[in-house]
Order: sequence, then C-alpha cells, then structure tokens
Amino acid sequence: MIPPASTWVCSQLGGLNNTSVSVGHPPLPPLPLSTLPAYGLLVVLFKAPRPPSFQLQTHNCSSVQREREAAMGTLVGVEKQREGAEIVYGAEACYEHSMQMLETLGFPRGVMPLRNLEECGLVRETGFVWMKQKAPYEHFFKGTNTRVSYAPEVTAYVEKNRMKKITGIKSRQMLLWVPLTEMSVDGPDGLKITFRTPMGIGRSFPRSAFLDDDDHHH
Repeated sequence: MIPPASTWVCSQLGGLNNTSVSVGHPPLPPLPLSTLPAYGLLVVLFKAPRPPSFQLQTHNCSSVQREREAAMGTLVGVEKQREGAEIVYGAEACYEHSMQMLETLGFPRGVMPLRNLEECGLVRETGFVWMKQKAPYEHFFKGTNTRVSYAPEVTAYVEKNRMKKITGIKSRQMLLWVPLTEMSVDGPDGLKITFRTPMGIGRSFPRSAFLDDDDHHH
C-alpha cells in the first residue's frame, strides 16, 4: 500500500537527507549529482512566497492621521481667530455693518458690493473680519472694466486705509482668475484704490470707480 502523499519522504536524494516532496506520485529515486543544480532550481521556483509587506498601508494610515490632525488644527485656528468677535446676522444688518466698517477704514462703500450677507464678524483687538454669504457672487465694476468674484466667505485683517491677508476675492484678468490679497487707499487725498496680488503686483484705480449710489449723494 502506498502511504499518503503527505508522508512521502525521499531519502538519500543525491546526498539530500529527509527532504519532503509535496507531489502526488510515489517517492522519486535518488538523483545523480549532475541533476542537483536543476533540482535545486525547482526547489527555489516552488518556494513559498514571502508574506506581503504592510508598509504602504501603514504609510496611508499615517497620511490620513496627519490630514485629520491638520484639519483639527485649522479648525482650532479659525476659532481662535474669532475669539471676542462682534457678530452680526441677517442681510440688512450685515450690509449696514459692512458699509459702516468700510467708511471707518476710509474705503468707498462700493468696493465690497455684497448685499446678501448672512453673517459678519469683527475682532477689534486684531482687526480680523469676515463676511459670509450663501453662494459665490460676481460683480462687474463698470468704472474699472473688471469682473470680481467673491467666495461664500471673505476674510481679511483691516486697519485704517488698508485691508491685508485677504481671502475669498479674485479678479478676472484676461482668461485667468487672480487672487487679491491686499487693498489700500493711496494718494495724498486718498483718491486711489490699489489692489495687490500674492506676488505683490499692484494696480490702482480712481476712487470714483467704486462709489455706489449712496456715495454719490454724500
């Protein structure tokens, strides 16, 4: 009777003692030494594969964790920015609040023509301000022949005659939308409004280009 394949053992296979062979036929006869290289090659070819490496998965997990930590850090940073803020809600109240702020800073009222605001905030200690609206808004300024896009949230740090670190405002130049990060009131009589990009490139327009209907009556 032939023993089960799991118990077959080839003895004295060309000097290889007790070498298990997982095949479905009776034990192989001893192999001559001349065939050992080929037999050794077969053993290598049928060698069990190494377990898969989990280094990539570990890296992915670390990346996800870092992204979550960054998001949490951003949220905490935003909350810290708005500590002690004066907050106004509603379209009419926000519009009046934003117009008063622009006048106090020395800007013409028409430079931020956002009439559908839902929330406005001002931190007097740091000068941080934000304005929220339901959806993005585009406005065409006839006096400058430019189109400007306002994101659902616009933020900036303000001081007299200057807004800096602006986010959420872009101006269309040719075929591109260019972010605007700073605007200032310039000139000896404050008759120019200058806008600057993140690259520091500036462009000035006459103050009269941003007067709205209320300004014309003043």
